Amino acid sequence: MVFFKPDIGVVELRRSGGDFITLDTFLMRSMQDVTATEEAWALLERDTANHEKLRKLEEILLEKSVNHLFDKDIVPRLPGCHQFFKPALKMAARTAVTEFVPFWTGRLEELVDKFREKALDLHALENTFDELSRYKHLCKLHLYKATPDGKSVIHEALLGEDAMPEWEQDEMDTWRYVLTCHSIVPFNIRYECPENGEPEPES
Repeated sequence: MVFFKPDIGVVELRRSGGDFITLDTFLMRSMQDVTATEEAWALLERDTANHEKLRKLEEILLEKSVNHLFDKDIVPRLPGCHQFFKPALKMAARTAVTEFVPFWTGRLEELVDKFREKALDLHALENTFDELSRYKHLCKLHLYKATPDGKSVIHEALLGEDAMPEWEQDEMDTWRYVLTCHSIVPFNIRYECPENGEPEPES
């Protein structure tokens, strides 16, 4: 489960008069200069009740929600881990072109660079990735990898999103492997009904 966690300075509520409002609203209502208004804002009462509700909700989600990811599966890294999915998608595109349109292989890098220059505002794109990085998993994370011989699977309970492995380039990787990483977990889950009558997944 992934949630967007905005800058607290943007969404924080404080009491002004009889209402809880954001800093932006307070600035628009103020007749003082920005510096004086921000100083006045710092003295206002914080909305601790809603902050505590959000904290408890996050605790419940972290306790009860689980996300399983297999090796280089891109989807669990969306949309926050762009340091992983950007090179992964580039690899997938390159290997797909090599497989299906081999005569493009030599020009692929040139075509990609030209597209980036002509069609994308790179500064805006990087700002977008900065915003996407605010998406965080509010769940337990379990990572699975195949052993080098491919005969068994290694399981690791990650301590948090920061513990998710970074992208590692491997010349053997292809778009087919990335697709396999995404499909192997759901294709191998069985749902069984326990004694209490509530179904639980079993991998």
